[in-house]
Amino acid sequence: GAVSFTLQDVTILGDATQKVINITAATDLMLSIHNVMIGTSALNGVDVFIDGNNFGRRIKITDAEVWIDSAAGWFYDAAASGRLEMENVTTQGNAAFDSGPEVMATNCRLTGGDASTYALSSRFTGCVLSAELLTFGNQCDLSGCIVTADTTLTFGTNCTVAGGTVSIAVTFGAS
Repeated sequence: GAVSFTLQDVTILGDATQKVINITAATDLMLSIHNVMIGTSALNGVDVFIDGNNFGRRIKITDAEVWIDSAAGWFYDAAASGRLEMENVTTQGNAAFDSGPEVMATNCRLTGGDASTYALSSRFTGCVLSAELLTFGNQCDLSGCIVTADTTLTFGTNCTVAGGTVSIAVTFGAS
């Protein structure tokens, strides 16, 4: 429903058929997730960590480790608006990320998954970002990040990558 909440100091074990958070509210929400471990290995992770549907929200995740145990699993699955703030977050397994919210991430390791797409104006500082197909929207800023993709890495127009490294197969935007 339309309730903001905090998930803190919790370990959740699961299997590849579970969603940890499934947002169905039609109003803005504030979710705070702190000191959370989801799964402990590739054998007991979850299918989807956050399924956000299509509603505006603000999500803040700090000090979290999330295992995704599914060939097409999702760390965040939604075409939602809003902002996703992350600090010291690590994903393991097939942890894809769907476009939608503006992402502000610091010291995160968001790796794995078939495809990850980050919305325009997202900001990453000191992160490791990788996926099979990795796409950044226009005006993204990646400072001090390591960015790799197994097959295709795409940067939108006016993205900046300063003090970091990128893989060699890169497609750039128009300017």
